[in-house]
Amino acid sequence: MLTNQHQKVTRCITGSERHVYKRYMCGVCHALGDDYGMASRLFTNHETILLNMLTDAQLENPSETVMRRCPLRPTHQVTTNQNTSSRFAAAITVLLVNSGVVDDIQDGKGLNLPTRLLEKAISGMSQSARAVLDTLSFDGQHLDTLAIHQLQAESNGNNPLLPSMQSSSAIFAMTAELAGSPHNQTALAGIGANYGAYVYLYDALKDWGADYQNGAFNPLTPYLKEQSDRVTLTTDGIDWLADQLTDILNNIQQGLKQVTFYQHTDVIHKLLTDPIERIIHNLAQASNGMSIHKVKRIDILKTAFMLTSNEPDNQQSMDDFFKDENNNPADKKQKKNKKQKKRNKRNNGSDGFDFCCDVGDTGCGIWDVFSFINCVSSSGNSCDVGDGCDIGDGCSVGDGCDIGGVDCN
Repeated sequence: MLTNQHQKVTRCITGSERHVYKRYMCGVCHALGDDYGMASRLFTNHETILLNMLTDAQLENPSETVMRRCPLRPTHQVTTNQNTSSRFAAAITVLLVNSGVVDDIQDGKGLNLPTRLLEKAISGMSQSARAVLDTLSFDGQHLDTLAIHQLQAESNGNNPLLPSMQSSSAIFAMTAELAGSPHNQTALAGIGANYGAYVYLYDALKDWGADYQNGAFNPLTPYLKEQSDRVTLTTDGIDWLADQLTDILNNIQQGLKQVTFYQHTDVIHKLLTDPIERIIHNLAQASNGMSIHKVKRIDILKTAFMLTSNEPDNQQSMDDFFKDENNNPADKKQKKNKKQKKRNKRNNGSDGFDFCCDVGDTGCGIWDVFSFINCVSSSGNSCDVGDGCDIGDGCSVGDGCDIGGVDCN
């Protein structure tokens, strides 16, 4: 269940901190399964994993660790937190997914059949999630009406960040109430508002090309320059976005100084600030702007017959942009060493099923992706959580990739 988003955010934390992250990831996954059924586990996402950890970290007495059977590898047990923190995070997960479905239907003008089907499937889950939040005395109205308020703000020329900021602010503040730490509420409300603004702008940066092609709202649209066959996000737009994110980062950093955490302080600080710092850094490198090709009618026809993808052709690939790569020679040397180890492993005839990945190691087995526990690397060292191969990154078994930057052929 490690998605690309999980991989990006966990690059900034160490192996031992990944153990912590995995505990709360498994906590959300099991809370979803317990309250909303097996299919809901697919909704596990980084934001609500962070929310689960954020609530638990404010508890003066650490929550109990519970061993649960992993649904992806039923013969193995995983460590989880199963308490109010995980139930709250799971309920918020469901309502956020529901809000996203409503937003997709609005963007697609009601013609998106898969989204319509998901809407029917999630309706019962959403009712159950609202009931859970009612028992926790949390008003989920902001989440129920988020998509509507978002559309209104974007249509009426109001601040498009505001609906996301208000919802996120209420959620973050609630973590302090659930943890019995009311002194943290004001600071966390501010942090939540800024984090909501960051999530909105992050999506705007990822989607500006697709939004342009679809005629959807995007706050970066005023900074687009049209040419005969290309559309460019100008340096003015990049500078505007970098300024917005810099202000958000500063506000979050200042707010964190006012919050009392009893555990996981460093992990939470990193997860809240490092991804924003990386995007700001990458924006500074895009000195010539970013461009995409306009989609032509022939491209639309090819897409209809599944002959090609209708994705924007970026001058600077957005996938590359969000890899958060840098030009550190030490990183390049480490990657070169990892590739050499992979070749050596293949030459030695390893079948790829005996070991899981340690940092810089190779030989991931498909089951090692999901266990993360009780396994050793080929060098005999314990494996860090999340250092196994992620199936979604196009790696075949034994390709030797780790969570912090896939190194696959």
